[in-house]
Amino acid sequence: MRKKDAGFAEKLLPVLLSTGMVFGLVLLSGRFMEVFRTREELNQIARAYMLEMETMGCLKSTAMEALRADLEQEGLANVNLTGTTTSPAGYGEQIELVIEGDLSVDLHVAIPFLYETVQDWEIPIKINLYSTAKH
Repeated sequence: MRKKDAGFAEKLLPVLLSTGMVFGLVLLSGRFMEVFRTREELNQIARAYMLEMETMGCLKSTAMEALRADLEQEGLANVNLTGTTTSPAGYGEQIELVIEGDLSVDLHVAIPFLYETVQDWEIPIKINLYSTAKH
């Protein structure tokens, strides 16, 4: 007596499901990499303003507004610069740049044929940079 073979669809279904799930995870990791790139861009903006602070001894009000605009352009909301050195520091004195805010990200999660959604994700960001005045 011959045993009945499994159908073509029964053999292919687990392969298609697992391939779809792996593809969805690859897409999700790509979205997370965008968040990491945005965070790195925020760090680069902060570093550029810290270098300016080193030469001036503090963060002047015009530079503070420009910093706030640059950070908001990258997607940082509720920017708070409390704790940043705003009064001129003497040569060799410590200066500090403190940036706090919320990074708003629309996270598209999709696993083909199984699950798809868009989540608003608020990530609290805090950047503290310390250096010495070199003017």
